[in-house]
Amino acid sequence: MPGSTDLSISADTLTVEAWKAACLACNVDSEDLARVVARHFRLPTADMSEADPAVVELVPHGIALKFGALPLGHGERTLILAVSDPTPPDLERELAFTSGRCVSFRIAPPSDIAKAIEVAYRPDWAATWLLEQVPGEVGDGVELGRQRMVEEITEAEIDSKPIVRLTKTVLQMAVEQNASDIHIQPSAGGGVVRFRVDGVLRTGMHMPLPITTRVISRIKVLGRLDIADRLRPQDGRAEIRVHERPYDLRISTVPTRRAEKAVIRILERRQELGLSEIGLSENEIRRMCEVLRQRDGLIVVTGPTGSGKSTTLHAALSHISSEDVNIVSVEDPVERELNGLTQVQVEESQGLTFLSALRAIMRQDPDVIVVGEVRDAETASIAARASLTGHLVLATLHTNEAIGVVRRLLDLGIDPSILVDTLRGSLAQRLVRTVCPNCVEPASDPLTEEERALFRRFQTRPTVRVVGCGECNHQGYKGRVPVVEFLVVSDTLAELILEGASPTELRSQAIADGMTPLLESALVRVRSGETTLQEVERVVGRMPPVDSVSAHPSTSTQPRDEDPRLAESTHATSRVLVVDDDVQHRVIVRSLLERAGYHVTESEDGSAGLARLARGEHFDLMLLDLSMPMLGGREVLAAVRRSVGASDLNVVVVTDAPDPDTELEMLQAGADAYVRKPIEARSLMEQIEAVLRSPPSQTSPSNQECPVVK
Repeated sequence: MPGSTDLSISADTLTVEAWKAACLACNVDSEDLARVVARHFRLPTADMSEADPAVVELVPHGIALKFGALPLGHGERTLILAVSDPTPPDLERELAFTSGRCVSFRIAPPSDIAKAIEVAYRPDWAATWLLEQVPGEVGDGVELGRQRMVEEITEAEIDSKPIVRLTKTVLQMAVEQNASDIHIQPSAGGGVVRFRVDGVLRTGMHMPLPITTRVISRIKVLGRLDIADRLRPQDGRAEIRVHERPYDLRISTVPTRRAEKAVIRILERRQELGLSEIGLSENEIRRMCEVLRQRDGLIVVTGPTGSGKSTTLHAALSHISSEDVNIVSVEDPVERELNGLTQVQVEESQGLTFLSALRAIMRQDPDVIVVGEVRDAETASIAARASLTGHLVLATLHTNEAIGVVRRLLDLGIDPSILVDTLRGSLAQRLVRTVCPNCVEPASDPLTEEERALFRRFQTRPTVRVVGCGECNHQGYKGRVPVVEFLVVSDTLAELILEGASPTELRSQAIADGMTPLLESALVRVRSGETTLQEVERVVGRMPPVDSVSAHPSTSTQPRDEDPRLAESTHATSRVLVVDDDVQHRVIVRSLLERAGYHVTESEDGSAGLARLARGEHFDLMLLDLSMPMLGGREVLAAVRRSVGASDLNVVVVTDAPDPDTELEMLQAGADAYVRKPIEARSLMEQIEAVLRSPPSQTSPSNQECPVVK
């Protein structure tokens, strides 16, 4: 050991003073001395970060102070303690008697143990210590206040105690990071505060369990909740001001095994946003405005929780709000107070439900009715009846895609004839993070392995690559934009609904009517450099299964996906090249083929398809559209059959030409099969399977006999 070895310390010297003297005399720090002491007594050193707050209950505060012993953990019959001096004769006996367990020791410096005991047994001191770990002046920019009724004019007093200041600090950190939610939750190792920023949770702070429960109690006081009741879920509201800007808080608590968990939704009071300000494309705005011009009917915004449904709904309301329109909403909860409409808050404990509120609203002479969420059959029935009696009804619903609204409303008991008379449109929405403009880089070659895999999957080349910097908290993303698919109920789609067509047939028709699929909407954001394929995969994932790729689907009511042959591909690893100038058809065909196990590549025109073949890319089959601008299917087929490297490529021609002579012409030119539009999914798959099972043709088109179409 470095330093002096001639050290004499009196036996009655306090342990902390003895450690200081030893460190000074030997020129070592307290951690080095702890390792020496541990070796001397053949004990391990203590890791103070592993202390379990739940073990504190086994050792009273006075006993811990008397012996300088901090409980670290326990087993079924053992108790682990951190001490700096394991020699007092009554130490082991008294701690074993108090805890009812056999004790084992770990060595730690006495100053570290004393500080840890204060943190574990005195929450106020621990809160002050936590605040010291946060850089800068925090918490002072936050004013806390309870949610006040109209008649209340006094403001809540500002308390300067450490717990209150720590609560302010948590709220201020969340607001400054643009968090939408705060999660304060207990765990085995204490408590953790997490912020949801741009839809993703980030850890903001760790704290001891006693501190966690006190902060949650302070939050409950702000929300007028019962702090004595920790066994039932509770909901409340509060308001704060951060740097003079007002925010509303929605507070929810639930009991857990260890303590309560609190989730706080942060709502900024901001100017109302219009449709053009929430990030919708010009095409979606145009389609939305056309539907909003209706004076009756039902418009539904759908998507999972946190996908921006309320923001889009409020933007639609701001578009139609005027002095001559009476708009009444029923919401649970009312997230934002909007100008120009009457908002009714659901209070189920007082008998004010969605159902009773809607019945009352119908007697308030409304022009537009807003239903915060259609949750049950009765609410759906009243909303549908209101839309039939000259009211425009806007509502939200939880489904995964726009066409899912049809199935959901039918499941809730709405008659198909009423549904087609009332439903005007449905908008499905997700939010994808946008790249941080301060650190984004072009996705230049070579692409990473992950980027190449996503490129193959989505057939869209990444344009940007995230890096991470201080401005985006090293995430690479900052802010979010919506990706949507907007379904407008056309006459053809209404007929399919009445005939009981499958959801995939309805979706195909909606795309033919002009709906951009959700995935394609997201990929547009990728091509423009606003987001990445990684983010699209996280939020949107794969397209929903599609069983029909017809622009004008068959009206058969028999579900197309019940035939097991669709999934029994004998060429599940085959590569298919889809050459078609119609992007919507390419997306749908791709989804259908990938569902059957094929590897699919897209080309937007004949030239691009031939270029892939010229580069030596291998495919087992080409699905070739006959009618394309510039270089049509006839020219592409002729070029394929002339090419030595691609002459044996299987080619299935797709066209809407009704002339049988065209079919004969294509087969004589070297096509292996011919499929007419509108495409029926089962027929297409059978043709592809039959062609791939047949041996490839080795003859040139000039002397080739007309093959048999299976």
